[in-house]
Amino acid sequence: MSRQRSVTSGSLGSVVGLVLFHIFINDITSGIEHTLGNLADDTKLYSVVNIPEGQSTIQRDLHRLQHWVQENFMRFHRAQY
Repeated sequence: MSRQRSVTSGSLGSVVGLVLFHIFINDITSGIEHTLGNLADDTKLYSVVNIPEGQSTIQRDLHRLQHWVQENFMRFHRAQY
């Protein structure tokens, strides 16, 4: 067993919170056809779409993400740019 030590710097809570957040959202990519990027608490869906079929697949992905958000009692914030 490890000995107890005092932590004199850093913020363990922010690290643990981020790890738990990523465990919680681990299934967000399930069924997504396009690229979904996650960095910290930022999630982006992106793809090059230049034909109507591509537009419909990215729209399906958006609907899947919206469904996931509602099932998991979360919300997305729109990008500010």
